Amino acid sequence: MSYKLFIVIGAGGYLGRYFIETNKKDKKNLYFLIFKNKNFQKINNKNFIYFYGNILNIQNQIKDKIRSLKIKNKEIVLLHLASLTDIEKCEKNKRLARQTNINLTKNILKFSKKIKIDKYFYFSTVQIYKPTKKIITESSEALPNSYYGKTKLISENLVKKFCSENKIYFYILRLSNIISKYPKENTLLFSIFRNLKPSKKIFNIENPEAKRDFISIEYLFYIVNFLIKLKKKNKSGIFNISSGKNYSVAQIVEYIRKKRKLNYKKIMYNYKSIKNVSFNISNKKILKLGIKKQFDTLNYLNKIL
Repeated sequence: MSYKLFIVIGAGGYLGRYFIETNKKDKKNLYFLIFKNKNFQKINNKNFIYFYGNILNIQNQIKDKIRSLKIKNKEIVLLHLASLTDIEKCEKNKRLARQTNINLTKNILKFSKKIKIDKYFYFSTVQIYKPTKKIITESSEALPNSYYGKTKLISENLVKKFCSENKIYFYILRLSNIISKYPKENTLLFSIFRNLKPSKKIFNIENPEAKRDFISIEYLFYIVNFLIKLKKKNKSGIFNISSGKNYSVAQIVEYIRKKRKLNYKKIMYNYKSIKNVSFNISNKKILKLGIKKQFDTLNYLNKIL
């Protein structure tokens, strides 16, 4: 029997929970879910196996479990989802950012070597690039202007070096802003949804001209599932995950306002806080692998509003 064993590190996070939810009925493959603590309701599926604690402390337990399976032709796929993604929190608590985004990566790589994984997925960010109005490709200079971006870039380099030396197929995914019907806290869409309410007569918009590229959480995992099934294993590398089209904050706010039929006496544009924070991300490289679908931000917003 041939099957896949998914090892999900950061299973209790925003992306991890979505991955679990969309695969919870899978009876063919196995899922090793790794959590920091036990604050998670288990899935009623025997193929989902739970582990708790520090990755290095439980690696022998995981290795023993893999050995006990006694099934040949298995492909081990590791999803590295654990990360501190709050930009402000990374700036305020750099020690925590280093521990979560760099030191944890080093430990996961040690674990990966011991377990002998086949594919490594590292979820990074477009924040490793310097904001610019020019089109950003994977070969564009990586020059992050936030501590969060710096820690992710360091981790990217660790993953790339390790996987190349150990002949592990890797996919470093540089994610644009992820949106969903229920957006993650401390994201742009969450802030807009929270503040764009009928009860408010005045709506304040900071950095209205800053441009962003968006992808939905569904589209992200459509691409991840495509890469998991990809047989052209020589296609390892770094990929921008984006729609290929950006919108200003003001454009997104205005679109949502119209869809919700909200009228404001006054919309305040706070230009004093404007910084060069625009990103124009190219998605051509990932599309060349055979991705058939492209993400349309406004069409998606129209469906979820």
